[in-house]
Amino acid sequence: MTESTVNKVIENIRVQSAQLTQIRKFYDDFQAFSHLNFEINTFLNEIKNNPDSQGDFQKLSDMLNRYTYSFYEFVTFSEIYAKKKDKKILFDNLIADQYDSFYEYRVAYYLGNFVKHVSQFIPLKSFYNSDVYKISISNVKVLEIDTEETVKGKNVFKEKQEVDLLNYLDTTYDCIEIQMRCFIKHILIDEKACDYYKNTYPFIEKNGFPAYIDSTDPKHIKISKPNDNVLDLQIQVARITNEIGLTHFNIID
Repeated sequence: MTESTVNKVIENIRVQSAQLTQIRKFYDDFQAFSHLNFEINTFLNEIKNNPDSQGDFQKLSDMLNRYTYSFYEFVTFSEIYAKKKDKKILFDNLIADQYDSFYEYRVAYYLGNFVKHVSQFIPLKSFYNSDVYKISISNVKVLEIDTEETVKGKNVFKEKQEVDLLNYLDTTYDCIEIQMRCFIKHILIDEKACDYYKNTYPFIEKNGFPAYIDSTDPKHIKISKPNDNVLDLQIQVARITNEIGLTHFNIID
């Protein structure tokens, strides 16, 4: 066993730890986003069934503000990751395609920038009769408030005067869920991850987890137990991939 071999294994562990941490971030951020989606839908049902709550736009707007900001932060992080890792597949074929295909995605993107930099109050509009209670996001009001919006953002808001809130919630949720699944799978089949599975496990099985090397005496390389949480992360990622149905992915032989 040479010092270079141990160093390679340690580097593989470092890379894998970073990858597993990224998987958990995508998953945990989606779970937080999903919880906000559930809260808003629950409140909308309460409004529908309780006429006394139908004027509580302040609470609904605050919930929608947090939801939209969560969306904006998720897709912004996704864009950075996609451009860095695999622009064609992850950015062009996934993120850009969602942006072009779904009006609600485009609105949410610029509305996220709106709640981050301009106002934490998202203007809403309601329509009510004996059969229907409909709530929409008022793009007209957003444009009135946000006079400094970019030309591209203004053009998006001008596409429609308002956006049905239920469609907004459903579409943005579906898009984020697909992104989460695709990014986690991409991490799992990354060549460096495969290199870890290919080279590191046999070493660990034989020698244990390395954490640092004491090579004061070149004839004796001491390997200590790790202070890292790689094993814990692996267990969490195994649970995550099982929950979202990504248990089968390719590993280089």
